[in-house]
Amino acid sequence: MTADDTTTPSVHTAPSVQIRYPGQSLPSRVFYRFTQRITFLGAMLLYRYRRVHMDRIPASGPLVVVSNHQSHFDPPLVSHLFRRRALHFFARDTLFDIPVLGRLITQFRAFPVKRGENDTKAIREALTRLDMGAAVLLFPEGTRSKTGEVQEFKRGALLLLRKSKCPVLPVALDGPIDAFPRTQKWPRFFGVRIVCVVGEPIDHEELFKDGPDAAMDRLRAEVIRLRAEAASLRGR
Repeated sequence: MTADDTTTPSVHTAPSVQIRYPGQSLPSRVFYRFTQRITFLGAMLLYRYRRVHMDRIPASGPLVVVSNHQSHFDPPLVSHLFRRRALHFFARDTLFDIPVLGRLITQFRAFPVKRGENDTKAIREALTRLDMGAAVLLFPEGTRSKTGEVQEFKRGALLLLRKSKCPVLPVALDGPIDAFPRTQKWPRFFGVRIVCVVGEPIDHEELFKDGPDAAMDRLRAEVIRLRAEAASLRGR
């Protein structure tokens, strides 16, 4: 049976707030959860956003989330999969120089990365957050796809994946490129459906058992498969 937004909550005791939101103060948690719910409501109303297989997401513990990248909408859309814990993510360093936006994405647990180079400082920050038990979102394509198809994964993503020593969760979106492609200055509202499908977590040792190249190929193949499933659920 498909597990999506209608999934029955687990009967097991949920991890503590400190475990689910490591390093976040109470005001930060309240702001994060409030804005997350508001933006999720917008995604539901505007794009009939559907989340599939959410029961596959670990409730706690360090986790690298690997996703395809179609639009500026992708980080909040993927964060909406995580109803009971925060999702941290990389964001282009120049965005933090924009007064209001910089403060906002910081509250959303973003941290800066320099595009087009191996930013070891950003990798260290991601590893620090993983050591705290956080979930960190990674877009291995490096930039938004022009066509919606999954691009080749950049080698820079491999450094974080190898050093993280934690499970990797593949996910894939389909639809954001129709809502807000990189060729448009403003998003399209209504008339678009967005679906996000969650894969099975992959143990770190299992992922790298055949070497780094095979690990990257496996992850990309899984994201492509999940994106095809999302496209099918959209009716394409």
